[in-house]
Amino acid sequence: MIDIFLKLLNISITAGYIVLAVILARLALKKAPGWVSCILWAMVGIRLVFPFSVESAFSLIPSAETVPADIAVTQTPSINSGLSHLNQAVNPILSENLSPDPVSNVNPMETVLTIASAVWLVGVAIMLAYAAISYLRLKKRVAPSLKISNRIYRCDDIDDPFVLGVFRPCIYLPSRMSEADEPYVLSHEMAHVKRGDHFWKPFGFLVLSVYWYNPLMWIAYILLCRDIERACDEKVIKNMKNGEKKDYSEALLSCSVDRKMISACPLAFGETNVKGRVRSVLNYKKPAFWIIIAAVAVCLAVAVFFLTDPIKENREYDAPISVVYESGDGFVTHVHDYSSDTILSLMNKGKWKGEAPNCGADFELGFGDKSVTYHSECGTFYDTVKGKSLALSEKDRLSVNRLLFALVESDRQRLEELMEKVPQYFGLDASEGLTVYIGELARGSYGCKLVAGNASNDDRASEVRRLSSVGIYDMKLILSTYDLPIDKVSVKHYQPLYSSYLCTYTESCEKRVYSILFKDEALRMANLHAEYPEFFGLDMSEGFRVYVIQTDFYDYKCVLKCGAPIESNVMDNGWKEARESDGVCIDDMRLILASYGAKEEDVSVYAATMIADNDFEIIEFSSYTDKLKKMLFEN
Repeated sequence: MIDIFLKLLNISITAGYIVLAVILARLALKKAPGWVSCILWAMVGIRLVFPFSVESAFSLIPSAETVPADIAVTQTPSINSGLSHLNQAVNPILSENLSPDPVSNVNPMETVLTIASAVWLVGVAIMLAYAAISYLRLKKRVAPSLKISNRIYRCDDIDDPFVLGVFRPCIYLPSRMSEADEPYVLSHEMAHVKRGDHFWKPFGFLVLSVYWYNPLMWIAYILLCRDIERACDEKVIKNMKNGEKKDYSEALLSCSVDRKMISACPLAFGETNVKGRVRSVLNYKKPAFWIIIAAVAVCLAVAVFFLTDPIKENREYDAPISVVYESGDGFVTHVHDYSSDTILSLMNKGKWKGEAPNCGADFELGFGDKSVTYHSECGTFYDTVKGKSLALSEKDRLSVNRLLFALVESDRQRLEELMEKVPQYFGLDASEGLTVYIGELARGSYGCKLVAGNASNDDRASEVRRLSSVGIYDMKLILSTYDLPIDKVSVKHYQPLYSSYLCTYTESCEKRVYSILFKDEALRMANLHAEYPEFFGLDMSEGFRVYVIQTDFYDYKCVLKCGAPIESNVMDNGWKEARESDGVCIDDMRLILASYGAKEEDVSVYAATMIADNDFEIIEFSSYTDKLKKMLFEN
């Protein structure tokens, strides 16, 4: 049921754009015939009824799927409205309040959507029940009517004339109607029948019943009813003289109906906007030919711009990228990169040819089940599955080489440093698995130690305390040197003797570290890329500046800017953005910097601490900024 509700929700959002367009078009087409507005509303109906649409480069719909179909099960729920400001305002709220809790196994988003789906169904049932009861009550009232001609009846128990029935429409006249008004009323109601309004109005109400939760659909239905009456009036009076138009207007006033609720039926003579209709009848003039041409052009434009969906970007290849590089000395490096849009964009938009490259390959790139090789000297990708190659220009080749070599060189150098620093963690007997012991030095700050064997049911904390600890991302690198499935690696918490911080939630701590080590980094980077696009694709030729504001004792928010270092006490644009932005945490900024292959010397850190709700004080101590930089690169 959630899937159906989400599908209809996305349809109603896209239809909302065409409703707004039609409202604006109606204002511009006041002098156009009334049937033009009915055609425009028919386009809204097409958008609401059909679950698919044609893609077009001319589409003005920002997003064909604002709410992703998998939002109920994704780790970090978010919308894709096609409007960046709206995404940035809504997505942090969704992520913070409706993300699944792996500890309690609760998914708030799924709960919310389940309740919303149930409420939607109840609303649909109420709307349909109201329409059915209204129809049956009215049918009962007109049952004793007197037939005066084919499908025309006179009834004592009604006060206004109307058309009732969908497949066999009948016209009902009140017995008290004056003979002077009757010809005009009959002409109007017969025009309804000829135009098929007795079918289209109930159909519009049926569609409204499905999309009742969208206020724009109520506005659309009300305006549709008005435009139906206007078009019908014009059909009747187009050949009338001024005196007859006056009599027709008087008949409208005498038969005006005061309706407090919107109903699917009937089509009453004076049902809607009588004052406006009288004014239109008295001022009616046949529209000029150029007005009709302009109106048709507007209809075509609305159809092209709003009945089509934006063209989806062809994303054959997407993050994360798994990079394997074998250097000339036989050293093999495995890297996972989650944000190289330059590479992904070139591969997705490039012209692939069905031929194998003449040169060999020194990189192997993986994209899920896809495998692509790359030769850095000739700048050629080769898709081993499709048997197609993509040759880059010299400029693009240099750009891709810089990104790939920065990735592998950063990890290679760090691995060599770790082999010297903690050699005891390499070459362990992993036949019975490995165990990562994690001690929380401060909230969210972990020291990791590695031992052979599965210690999930064994406590070796005293032995582990004698080992040197490494940061969680260094441990990821160390584990990458072992050819082990993740179910052969366990994570166990221990309390460091030298730490004054006492962890009271060891189970959730273990789950969080396990998630960081093995499962969710790709998802985290994908979400970061979606929520903070301003931190990706930056030019790092002059280095990076990271602005860090300490918001609590162990909590920080970080903002990334590119450019040469500046004086730390200058209130520049970076600080202004840091004041207004939610920023990202230390862990997430570490991931973002790693995606660039940034080294410690490439980054300048500037620090501040919160002193009020929306104000902070810049910290000038180099020891403090050095500590933050260490957290960004070595923790």
